[in-house]
Amino acid sequence: AEKAAEKAAEKAAEKAAAKRAAAEKAAAKRAEKAAAAAKAAEEKKAAAEAAAAEAAARAVAEAAEREAKARAKAKAEAEAAVAKRQEELQKKLSKAGTAFAALLMDDESDDGSDDESVEAPTPTRAAPTHKGKPRAASPAQPSGSAKSAAVAKPMPSAAQSEAVSETRAGAGAGAGAE
Repeated sequence: AEKAAEKAAEKAAEKAAAKRAAAEKAAAKRAEKAAAAAKAAEEKKAAAEAAAAEAAARAVAEAAEREAKARAKAKAEAEAAVAKRQEELQKKLSKAGTAFAALLMDDESDDGSDDESVEAPTPTRAAPTHKGKPRAASPAQPSGSAKSAAVAKPMPSAAQSEAVSETRAGAGAGAGAE
């Protein structure tokens, strides 16, 4: 009876040991699975963070590229506007220069007394009158070269051109009166 009791106790101990070993093995498997899941979650989190950082960097780069393109476009438009304005001003200056040259040529052709060989008459000395008072000398008329020099002088405005024309007309009338 003692031997039978010992055998039964040994069998029970073996069963308990087997159960304990199985439980330990299952616990180890569960721990391994949990570690693998934690590792996968960590890797997933790291991948998500890397993707987010890459997306943020891409967004910053795209924004910088858009800004650079916008700046380049604005600069090109500003340069084009300046070039167009300069071209317009150059055309206006060219037209004004052509009109002014035509005005000068027209004035010279209307004048008719551009001969540079004409000398200004020398003023005569004051001759005594019968009462003994000196007579005033006649004023000198401008020579043709002086007139052409006045014509060649650039005049920026039409008002000055008209003033010069009126002065010439007055000088011509004075010469005719003498």
